[in-house]
Amino acid sequence: MLNLSRDVFGLSLAIERLLKCSAVKLLHVVLITGLIVTPAQASGPVTQSQAPFRDKWAVVVGVSRYLNHSLDTHYGAKDASDFARFLVEKGNFAPDHILLLTDEKASSKNITDAIGDRWLPSRAQPDDLVVFFASSHARADEYSPGDGFLFACDTDPDKLYASGVKFGDIIRIFSMRVHCKQAVLFLDGASSDMVTPAGAGQIIVSSNAKAQQAWESRRYANGVFTRQLITALQAGGAKTRLSDAFQTLKQQVEAEVRSDFKVAQTPVMISRGSSAELVLTSAPLQAVSTSQGGEKASLNVQTAKAPPLQQPPIRKQTLETRSSESVKIPAKTQPIVVKELTATPIAPSTNLSVKEDTATPDTPVRDKWALVIGISKFNNPEYNLKFADKDARDFYDFLINVEKFQPDHIKLLLNEEATRANIMSAFGSKWLPSVVEPGDLVVIYISTHGTPADVDRGHRNYIVACDTDAGDLYPTGVNMDEIYARIKEGVQSERVLIVLDTCYSGAGVPGGKGLVRYKNFDLNQVPLGKGHLIISSSSNNQRSWESKSGTNSVFTRHLIDALKASDGKVDVVSAFNKLKGAVQWEVKRDRGEEQVPVLGGNWSGRQLILSVPAQSPRSMKD
Repeated sequence: MLNLSRDVFGLSLAIERLLKCSAVKLLHVVLITGLIVTPAQASGPVTQSQAPFRDKWAVVVGVSRYLNHSLDTHYGAKDASDFARFLVEKGNFAPDHILLLTDEKASSKNITDAIGDRWLPSRAQPDDLVVFFASSHARADEYSPGDGFLFACDTDPDKLYASGVKFGDIIRIFSMRVHCKQAVLFLDGASSDMVTPAGAGQIIVSSNAKAQQAWESRRYANGVFTRQLITALQAGGAKTRLSDAFQTLKQQVEAEVRSDFKVAQTPVMISRGSSAELVLTSAPLQAVSTSQGGEKASLNVQTAKAPPLQQPPIRKQTLETRSSESVKIPAKTQPIVVKELTATPIAPSTNLSVKEDTATPDTPVRDKWALVIGISKFNNPEYNLKFADKDARDFYDFLINVEKFQPDHIKLLLNEEATRANIMSAFGSKWLPSVVEPGDLVVIYISTHGTPADVDRGHRNYIVACDTDAGDLYPTGVNMDEIYARIKEGVQSERVLIVLDTCYSGAGVPGGKGLVRYKNFDLNQVPLGKGHLIISSSSNNQRSWESKSGTNSVFTRHLIDALKASDGKVDVVSAFNKLKGAVQWEVKRDRGEEQVPVLGGNWSGRQLILSVPAQSPRSMKD
């Protein structure tokens, strides 16, 4: 295990130790996946607005050896080491401002720690330059257009949502957590349709366009893109603008791949504003030493457990592909259409009425599906609850016995089964998106801890899985923004009910749920899709309580009782209005506090009744 505060190598040994060391400190981040340059950006002098950077930081990632050896490539790790060496020798980056993660050090956790809570955000300042470089496999997210996954050394291609690193998350981190003047991302292995810049001051340069492959060159022992990138950036010395370097890079990559492989590989650059005018190699105004006083949180780089590494097979070709031959992933990505979350959040109301829209056909429910999660026992016993797992089990039984859901149409995750990986897989390719079809009814129920947005630098809510570390939420918690996006874009239904029996109260409060502070989800901030309803157990400044006298949470017990009315034929909104008053009264009586459940939604059409029979039920074997 390496501690970055001590693993700092001297400039005189930069070349040798950059190749060996997995941890180098980082200030500026550059993400390069593909750049689209306008004529105005590609020409003209450097503008006065492009002032020098105060300091420069970089995170550099490269993987050649994966835990799954069928994914192995030849030069991913060497690409990263060569790029880090270039930043030190030619780019005016201080060696201790670069974090280098290669092969077994480039695990999903280490990558997310580096750019998340534990390294980069604590170092980069508003006037700094930040560079992010990655040379690895990538795959488009078939359920989330405009996004994709970076492969870490421990990524499982069959469990991407649990083990891959989402490009969308990387971009959002640079927008919300990394407070820098300019961020540049270089991605060797990712196509331009997998990433979208989220704000001003971001540049993304990708190695290839949509439906193309990224190639490795055995002749030069590098990825074609990475070698040409380094050559182009250092061609004009310290005055080379990134936009000019990109034009040279693009021409050289296209020519080399066309000549050697007889196919196309076209790098792409995407930028916001005039940021493409930056000079990547210019000297910083004030390089801050991270080895002298004031050292912030260091990152412990851990090695992923793997079987003994094997050499990749030697093929007859002089040049080798990164994406199809080595990875066994189809060269063509899924058709991508960039979409934005356009649903207008509905203000939470304690007495919401669903409007009756006669223009919307009262279509029958084709089939019914559910995902039910409850966690009372956590890896950290300090988080344990009394009744959350029983709440989930009781709600599961209620759906089967009263609402007539088929048992094999409900995925139940309790306690140790409710890991972050299993939860993400259930919202990914392993459950809801793979079974739900248009016209189906979907119910999602979650009972566990959570965290409020105001304790996260990116202002995100997280739900707590059984293996979540509350002190390291980004890589271990379940990001609710991503869950909402997965439901909206991946679950093809306009009948979705989400029930959250979670809140964010202070740890150690007897009978109260939550880990930090006294706030629950703010439903005003939830980008619900059409036909989606969401019920939260309390308002965003309140606790949710477990019962003093019963064996459930107050909310879940009254929810089940209210939905059971009229033999389960009561609509959801009417049931909510009934349970709201019952919850308020019991908590006020037993705890002397307020707990007011909240209902929000983006709904148009007939009332939602969970017991409605499925008209075209499907077997799980279909």
